[in-house]
Amino acid sequence: MSETSLDAPFKNISHRDWDQLFAPELRCLCSGPVPLTQGHHCSKEFLVSQTPLASTVADFWRMIWEQQTHTVVRLPDNQGEERDCCVFWPSKEQPLRCEGFTVLYSREEVIHVGNDERVLVQDFTVESSQNDYVLDVRQYSALCWPNPDSPIRNCFDLVSVVREHSRPAQGSVLVHDPLGGGTSGLFCALTTLFNQLEEEGSVDVYQVARMTNLMRPGVFNDVEQYQYLYQAVLSLVSSQEDQRALQSPETNGSVPLGQSNIAESLESLM
Repeated sequence: MSETSLDAPFKNISHRDWDQLFAPELRCLCSGPVPLTQGHHCSKEFLVSQTPLASTVADFWRMIWEQQTHTVVRLPDNQGEERDCCVFWPSKEQPLRCEGFTVLYSREEVIHVGNDERVLVQDFTVESSQNDYVLDVRQYSALCWPNPDSPIRNCFDLVSVVREHSRPAQGSVLVHDPLGGGTSGLFCALTTLFNQLEEEGSVDVYQVARMTNLMRPGVFNDVEQYQYLYQAVLSLVSSQEDQRALQSPETNGSVPLGQSNIAESLESLM
């Protein structure tokens, strides 16, 4: 398999008719590959949704309000198709009023993560129309993720930024993209693998992919997508090993050359 195919995991997706599946009404699904890491996270770690259409903006925010979601991740369309973009958030001058609550703009900024990748961070406040309850919501909008022009390990940069802000006690993390499928599913799977590796020292790529696909059918329906998960974890493990080698007095700040350690790591993952 070529490096190009690994860096573009969604290039040849042959999903069923996405418009029939996810439009015009908003469809969301609790996607929790958490049983693979029981005791570390809640059972509904993720909500996966299609980015709202003009007709589903109120439903989108109602889902956030009812699920008590503090963290939202907005991902791009990696299908290369032109789709109508809907502004579904309030502006400074114009709040978004829905039945039972109002969404207010707080602030926004562009941050740089990893290899100079840009992420738009927006803060909103959702206020109840009936009492004093307030829900703070932060949305991370990735302009290009995963970036096919960056090293594959950089896909974890956004995962790390979102992970630092989100906590299990703060409700599910809402992940959405224009199709409500492949890109969001990849983010959820990589987040779970990242947590497994950090907290358990091992990963089960097959089970994570399997559970994600069960929760959102059709997410991983191509061998290139599945291989991408392995390659991403391998790159993360390799970079962590290189970092430890640089910090070790035994290596005198050098990293051993060669592919033997990479091959052994890939064999252990599979």
